Parts: sequence; structure tokens; C-alpha cells
Amino acid sequence: MNYSNANLYEMQVNHRKAVFCDIERHFVTINTPQAENAMSLLSHVPFDKSLAFDCALNEIGQYDLTVGMADDEMEMVPFFTLSTGVTARVTIYAPTPVNTTAQFYKELMEHMFHMPASEDLVRWWSESKQLPSRITYEFAEDDDTLCDVVIDLCTAASQVITDPWDDF
Repeated sequence: MNYSNANLYEMQVNHRKAVFCDIERHFVTINTPQAENAMSLLSHVPFDKSLAFDCALNEIGQYDLTVGMADDEMEMVPFFTLSTGVTARVTIYAPTPVNTTAQFYKELMEHMFHMPASEDLVRWWSESKQLPSRITYEFAEDDDTLCDVVIDLCTAASQVITDPWDDF
């Protein structure tokens, strides 16, 4: 099947709408202040020129929002993927020391562990062969822990971009 650029663009827009609608549906069912905060932070992603994001749908009804930093015009170095639909899960991608995304993991570690993350610790995490290249956490449909994880990830992402978000 041959798609024109206009058809591809329309398909991407529809995927984005579907993904953000399902994410909103998921957080509305949690119905807590943290869920509102997580949804508010996620709503910044499409409008922040310093972040790259991708929305994907798959055939089993899973909606994926991947957030990262643009590596070049066509590539993104992913920070994390939030998936909703059939299951709710978050995948955090391991840092790579050869690019600036290591700063994202430094911010994330400092935020989550409430202590300074040394360059040695970030380097150890990124170079350790025992660790997988990604870590995935699954959540129950109404698990409000997902909200805290999304808030932590968005907070870390906002700290490494050129124009940090001020309203949280």
C-alpha cells in the first residue's frame, strides 16, 4: 500500500489522539490528585520542542507514548515509554554514556533516591553488563503507584531540557 505524505501525517495525528485519549482514560479511572498531576505533566510533552515523542498503537489494543530527546531529525533517544490499554506499564530505557541522555538518568536517580547521583554512579549504571537495556514495570488498572512513577519520569525529563517546566 502506498501512502502519500498527507495520509501518513493524518495517520500519525490519529495515533497521537488515540494514545493521549487512552492515557487520559486510564488516569481518570485512577481518580486521585496524583493522577491529575501525572496527566498534567504528560500534557506538556507534545508542546515541548526540546523533547521528542512517539505514539504507537498495536493490534492488541495497547497504546504507547515514548518520550525522549531528539538525537537528530529522524532519531530519538528514548527516556521512557508509558503504555496503556490492555495493560498499564512503564519501560525505562538504560542510559547511554556516549550522549547527553545520561543527564536524564542522573536527574531521575536524584529525584527517586533523594540523594546526589555521582557521575561514577551514572557511569556504572550505564556500563553495567548485568543490567538489561530497559526495565519494564507493570501496574494494575487502578494502581496509583503508576502516577508517582510518571510524575518522577516527567520531572526528570523536564530537568534536562533547555526550558524546564515551572508549574509543578
